[in-house]
Amino acid sequence: NGGYLHFGDAFIYLGASLLPMPYACAAASIGGGLADFISGVPIWIIPTMMIKPLTAVWFTNKNKLLCKRNLFALLLAGLVSNAGYYLAEVALSGNWLAPLATQWGGIIQSGGSAVVFVIIAFALDRAGIKNRLQGSVL
Repeated sequence: NGGYLHFGDAFIYLGASLLPMPYACAAASIGGGLADFISGVPIWIIPTMMIKPLTAVWFTNKNKLLCKRNLFALLLAGLVSNAGYYLAEVALSGNWLAPLATQWGGIIQSGGSAVVFVIIAFALDRAGIKNRLQGSVL
């Protein structure tokens, strides 16, 4: 499909761990859709804008960034993302079998994004970012 591989989902996970849920879902949808537009793959804008908010809903902004729920959310977000893009590829190609060949890219993207999230969240938790933001907008 000429798609691309990135670890930008880590920032969706961070947004979902920092923002109230409606804002996190909106940021995930708009940001993901814009990334597809800018990358020159407009056919994926609508599926992305539907899938990315579904990856954000598993996270909580109530605790530290690296809490048990957010670590489990990484697994759920990866499963939802890969299943969502598989179904979107099926709808676009009309073939249930061919999209299976691209699933490895989704697994690498989700896994890499999870690793990037853990590294950044660890650093932000150590810096006490959530405590600093409590008195501001969040």
